[in-house]
Amino acid sequence: MTRASRQKKLRRAARRAKSKIVVRSPRPPTAPARPTPVPGAMLGSRYRLIRRLPPHEDLSGSPGSSLWHAYDISLCREVALGLVTPERFRADEGFRADEKGPDPLRSYARRTSGTAFAAEPHVSRVYDVTETDGWVVTVAEWIPGWTFRDVVRTSPEIVDTVRTVRRLAAAVARAHHRSAFVPLTDPARLRVSREHLLVLAFPSTPASAEKSDDVAGLGALLYALLVGTWPLSAAEGSVSRSRTIAGLPAAARDSHGRTLAPVRLRPELPRELSDITMSALRAGADGCTARDVVTTLDRVLAALVPPEPGPAATPAAPTTPTTTAVPAAPGHLERFASRPARALTAAVALVVGLGALGWVVGARLTSPGAPVASADAAPVLAPPPPPSEVAVLPSGAVVYSPVQFPDNAHDAFLAVDADPATSWSSDRYFQQFPAFKPGVGLVVEFADPADVRNVWIDSPTPGTSVEIRTAPRDGGALDTTQVLGAAVTQPGITHVPLDGGDSAIHSRLLVWVTALAPTEGGFRSGFSEIGLSGRP
Repeated sequence: MTRASRQKKLRRAARRAKSKIVVRSPRPPTAPARPTPVPGAMLGSRYRLIRRLPPHEDLSGSPGSSLWHAYDISLCREVALGLVTPERFRADEGFRADEKGPDPLRSYARRTSGTAFAAEPHVSRVYDVTETDGWVVTVAEWIPGWTFRDVVRTSPEIVDTVRTVRRLAAAVARAHHRSAFVPLTDPARLRVSREHLLVLAFPSTPASAEKSDDVAGLGALLYALLVGTWPLSAAEGSVSRSRTIAGLPAAARDSHGRTLAPVRLRPELPRELSDITMSALRAGADGCTARDVVTTLDRVLAALVPPEPGPAATPAAPTTPTTTAVPAAPGHLERFASRPARALTAAVALVVGLGALGWVVGARLTSPGAPVASADAAPVLAPPPPPSEVAVLPSGAVVYSPVQFPDNAHDAFLAVDADPATSWSSDRYFQQFPAFKPGVGLVVEFADPADVRNVWIDSPTPGTSVEIRTAPRDGGALDTTQVLGAAVTQPGITHVPLDGGDSAIHSRLLVWVTALAPTEGGFRSGFSEIGLSGRP
């Protein structure tokens, strides 16, 4: 075959092959389908969605994000989920698809996890930040309780508002001291815990976080609790022009578009309280800090609640010892919690029990090794306070754990709920204190400052070594507290006399566990009830 014929044959073969090629226009790559989150759906084959928060709208009207109460089927626990689309997430983080640099998801996880530091009950613990099923998911500890919107609608009293926001402001100041942030500009992310604390239940710390935004959030919380409206935009921390924010109506404005000061809407408010609220809202311009908010609220609180002597004790009859309980106003957020029936039941049970015969310990006082009383023996009763003392009613309790996370923080109030059938307990430890941490305790609070002289503890775990200490200020270190008394719990009620000198006025006390009670498989301690008495 000649060279020309070979070339001719090759050209014919090429023409035949070319005629068989089908040219198709390229299709854009399709993104995997993103499941729509609905109650009952599974996310990432691990989290079952229970309900959306708030249920009536997206997160403050911003598209591509939502908050959920969910259940972790792998670890059998309730969790709080913050969902956001990757597109919205990267836009919020200021990240472009063609941009090289640190992984925005990793940076966001580091910032958000740093917000929830140990021993801080005002910020929910962050378990994980991940991307799954087309969503960027922030997994946090679930905070049982109430939404911030529900709390605002109860029109809380001024003193309760000041006390509550003051505590949160102290937590923000501590976070700022360690270069962390506590974003509070979105009320949908806030909840009120069973311990009556304002908690950032859905932590999310964007790249644009600033300390001034956190302070503005404190001002917005004060404004909402005092007036009932929300003055900031949840998404940007700027003055809101929306009709509602997470179910709260937008704040009223004057003819110049400026937010009205709380004192103009409620003339009975202290002027200093209104001024610090507006100064915090303008933190970026006024230079107001979280520590400034704490200092001012301390002064406002001192003016609102001057120390008052308690009522005198009722003399005890020769045969029937009685005491008169000091009437206690509801705790910092007990009015917010809308629990009148429970509060009334607890108060009636407490007063009747103390006034008639004292708390009946019942079966707890009769351990298997205790001697059996005769049939005509008198019933076993908790010894009432001496006639010269009055009962001091606790208004709340918070777990104090300077190392690691607080043990069962959501059950702390069970130790002061006037119900011996309920209790708070520590985690189970496989080694005795201080192998894992120096101890754990409860900070018990009173409605009003009192001269406390005696603390009694009803504990289901005999053998627990406890110290009664002055409470650390703003969650400070243990070495800033002073030991007032110590004891080892016995079956039933254990009394701990306090050495407070001539004057022992306290508004809080720390019940500190220095040694746990031995239990099967480790060590654990708990308190069914903690009571106090003191001088009138």
